[in-house]
Amino acid sequence: MNNPFMNKSVKPLGRRISRDTVSRFFGTVKAKRILALILTAVLAFVTAGCAAFPGTFPFGVAVVSAVSGIGMTLSAFAGALIGSVRIPAVGYAYAAVLLALTLSRMLVSAWLLSGSGNPENSGVKSSRKNSGFLPFVLSCLGLKRQDDTGQALVPAHSNADGIMLRENVRVRMALSACAALFAGAWSVVAGGYVYYDLFGAVFSLLTTPLFTYLFYALTENRMRNFPVREVSVYFACAVITLSLDSFTDGVFSFGRLFAFAASVVLTSKFGVHRGALAGLASGVVLDASLAPAYPIAAAVSGMLGRTPLGSAFGVISAGIAAVAWAIFKEGLAGFTAMTPAVVAACALVIPLGRYNFMPDGLFGTIRSGGCCTSLTGQASAAMDAAAAVGMRRRMEGLSEGLSSVGAVLGGLSEKLVKPGRDEMLDLTETAFDFYCKTCRLREKCRKSNAAKRTETIRRMTDELAATGYASAAAVPHAIASTCYSIGRILDEVNLRAAELIRTRRQSDHLATQSADWLLAGELLDHAVSAERANADLDDKLSAKCARILNYNDFSAGGVAVYGDRMKKIFVSDIDLCATRMGGDDIRRLFEELCGVKLTTPEFELNGASLSMRMESGRLYECVSGDYTCAASGVHRYYAGERDRGADCAGEPEHAETDADITDAEMHIHTEEEEKPEITVTDTLESERVSGDAAASFEADGRYYMVISDGMGSGKEAALTSGVCVTLLEKLIRSGAELETALKMLNRIIRASGRETSATVDIAEIDLVTGEARFIKSGAAPSFVLRDGGIFRLQSKTVPIGIIRALDAEMIKFDVAAGDTIVMVSDGAARSYEEVPWLLDMMTADDTVLRGNEHDAAAKIVKEAARRGSMDDITCAVMRIRAA
Repeated sequence: MNNPFMNKSVKPLGRRISRDTVSRFFGTVKAKRILALILTAVLAFVTAGCAAFPGTFPFGVAVVSAVSGIGMTLSAFAGALIGSVRIPAVGYAYAAVLLALTLSRMLVSAWLLSGSGNPENSGVKSSRKNSGFLPFVLSCLGLKRQDDTGQALVPAHSNADGIMLRENVRVRMALSACAALFAGAWSVVAGGYVYYDLFGAVFSLLTTPLFTYLFYALTENRMRNFPVREVSVYFACAVITLSLDSFTDGVFSFGRLFAFAASVVLTSKFGVHRGALAGLASGVVLDASLAPAYPIAAAVSGMLGRTPLGSAFGVISAGIAAVAWAIFKEGLAGFTAMTPAVVAACALVIPLGRYNFMPDGLFGTIRSGGCCTSLTGQASAAMDAAAAVGMRRRMEGLSEGLSSVGAVLGGLSEKLVKPGRDEMLDLTETAFDFYCKTCRLREKCRKSNAAKRTETIRRMTDELAATGYASAAAVPHAIASTCYSIGRILDEVNLRAAELIRTRRQSDHLATQSADWLLAGELLDHAVSAERANADLDDKLSAKCARILNYNDFSAGGVAVYGDRMKKIFVSDIDLCATRMGGDDIRRLFEELCGVKLTTPEFELNGASLSMRMESGRLYECVSGDYTCAASGVHRYYAGERDRGADCAGEPEHAETDADITDAEMHIHTEEEEKPEITVTDTLESERVSGDAAASFEADGRYYMVISDGMGSGKEAALTSGVCVTLLEKLIRSGAELETALKMLNRIIRASGRETSATVDIAEIDLVTGEARFIKSGAAPSFVLRDGGIFRLQSKTVPIGIIRALDAEMIKFDVAAGDTIVMVSDGAARSYEEVPWLLDMMTADDTVLRGNEHDAAAKIVKEAARRGSMDDITCAVMRIRAA
C-alpha cells in the first residue's frame, strides 16, 4: 500500500548545521543586534576590572561612554557594573561612577533632543531651557545649546539619529572626563592623599577621553572610513589581551590565547599585515620578549593557509612557529608559558574558522577576497579600477592614433591634389598665349610690356600655387590699363586651375581614406568620453553626499557617486539600527544635492553588509506618431488639381472631403484605382512610393524622431531617405554621437556614386536632463507647441550628400512636460510663411493639440494634401510627458 507521506522529504533531527546556515544566520539584522549586545557586555565586563598604568581603571568608563544607543549603553553598563567588582578597595565607588555616567548620558541626550538635536526647535528662545544645573555644567565644558540670540551652538548631529544616547563624540568624551575626574578624586581621598594616587587621577583624567574616542571609532559605523578605525582595532586587541590576562590563574594565560587567535583570525580575514600588527600590539602588553611570536604566527598562517591542505594546516603551523620562538627566547619557561594557550587557541580557531563570525567592516569598508587570502576587496576594487583605466588609455591611444593617421593622409592628399608651381606656370602661360595670339596689339605689347607680362605671369603663378586662386591684385596697373583681355585671361586661369584641382580630387582616394580614419577616431573618442562621463568617480559630490547623510543622521560606511549625466550613487555599510530615514527621504536628499531625479533606492544585503544603490531617473517620457503620403496619392486625391501648391489658401474646385479618402488610399493605391482618377497619362509606376521616411526610437536615455526627404519622388528618393533613417538609427543605437553619425551618413550618400541627396530633420530629447537638440540639414521648419504658443525652428542649410562637408545647424532648448513637437517634410511646409493653415491647426485643432499622435499627424498630412501639395507629405508628432 502506498504511503502518501513517502514523497515528502523529512529532515533528520541529528543533521549537522552547515557553515552557510550559520553564516546566513549571523548575517541577519536580528542576529547582528543580539551578537553586538552580547559582545558589548563582555567587552565592558573584561575591561572594567583591568588595571592600567599606574593602577587606574579607565577602560570600563571609556566603553560605557563610547557605545551608542539605549540597548548598547545598557549592555555596556551592566557588563562594566559586574566587572567593577574586581576592582580592589574602590570597586563600589567605580560602580557609582558608572551609574552616574549612564544617567548623565541619558539626561544630556534628552536635553539635546529637546533643543539642538531637533533642528525645528533650535531657533526657539527660552531662558528657562538655558538655566539650571545641567546647562550650567555643560556650559562650563563649552557645550552650550543656544546662545543669547537663540541660535543653536551645538550642531544638529550632536544627537545623531534623533534618538537617545547617540550624542556627538565630543559630548561623550567630556562626560567620560567628568567620570574619570570623580573616580580619581574618590581614589585620592580613599588613599589618603598620596602623590601616587594623585598622579593616577591626573593620568586617568587625560587618558579616559582618548580611550573613549578609540572605543567610539571601533563601535561606530560612521567611523569606518577614517584612518583611526584601524588604530582602534589594534588598541582594542591590546586592551582585551591585557584584560583577559588579568584572569590568568597558574600556567594557562587567556591573554596569550586571545593574542594568538587574533593574529591568526585577522590574517585569514584581512591579510598578513593586519594580523601581524594586531598580534604585535597584543603581545607587547603581555611580554615584550615573546611579542614577536604573534607576528611570526600571522606570517606563517598567511603563507601556509592557502596551500591545498587548507587553513587548518596554516593555523597549526602558526602555533608551532609561536612556540618555537618562545623556546628560542626563554627556553623551557617559554615553552611552558606559550604551549597551553596556543593549543587551546588552535582547538578553538580551526573549527570556528568554518563560520563567518568576523564582520567584514572591522577595518572599514574593506572586503575580504576569501577565507585564507590576503587580497582584500579594496585591493580587488583597485585592480578592477586599474584595469578600467588601462582599457580607457588604450582606447584613447587608439582614437588619437586613428585621428593622427587621418590627419596625415589628409595632408598628403592636399599636397598630391594641389598642382605644383610648374603646372600652374604652364597653365598661366597657356591662358595668356590663347588670348594674346589673336590680339591685334600683340606685337606692340611684346615690345613695350614684355617684362611686365613676365612679372604678371610670375605673380599669378605664385598666388595660384599658394591659394589655388589668382586675384586681380596680381595684375600690375600697367597691364590692367593697356590689356583689353586681362579680365578674360584671369577668369580663364582660375577656371583651368579649378578644373585641374577638381579632376585630381575625383581620383583622389587618399582624401576618402583620410575622412574615414578621422571619423573612426571620432567614434572611439566619443565612446571613451561617454565611458568616462558614466564611470568616473565624482570625489567632490561623493564627499558632499557623505556629509549630508551624516548631518541627517544616516549612518553609513561610505558614499560613492559616479557619472556626470547618468549618475550612479552607491552607499555601503549602512547601519539600519542607527537611522530613522526612509528610502524616499534619502532619495529627496540626494536629488536636491545632485540636481537630478533619482530612482527609488535599492537595498542589497551581502552577508552582514547592507548597501544601497540609486541612479538617475527619467524626467520625461515621449510618445510619437507619424504619417506619410506619396505624391501619387496626393495627385489621385484631387485628380486634375495638380497645379495647386501647398501654399494655396483656397479650396480646390473639385476637392474631396476628409471622409472621401481613407488611410489606405493615402499610402498605397492599386493600378486599377488610379487609372480612372489620374488625368496626367505619363505618371510613372515609381511615383506610388513615398520619397519620405520617418522613424522614432530610443537610445541611451534619449528619444529620437527623424524625418528624411529624398530629393525627387518614387523609388530612388525612397531608397535614399530610407537609407538615411535606417543608418542613423543603427549608428546612434550603437553609441555614435549624433554629429558623427551625420558626418558618416553624408559620406555614405556621397560615396554611393549616384546623384542623390536627402534632407535630414532630427529631434533628440534627453529624457534624463530634459535638454532637446534639433539638427536640420536642408529640412523644413519644425514647431514646438507650449502653453498656447508656437515656437518655430528653422535653418538655411543644404541637404546631405550634396557637398563634401556636412552642412547642418543645431538648435538647443529645454523641453517641459506638456510640450508638443510637430515636424513636417517640405511637402507640407517649405517655409514658415507658406503655411498659415498649419499655424491655425496647431493653435485651434483639438486633435493636433490633445489627440492621438498618429491621428494628429494624419490630419496635418490630409490637410496639406487637400490644399494641393505637389510633393510627398510626411508629418511626425511628439508629445512630452512627465515620467
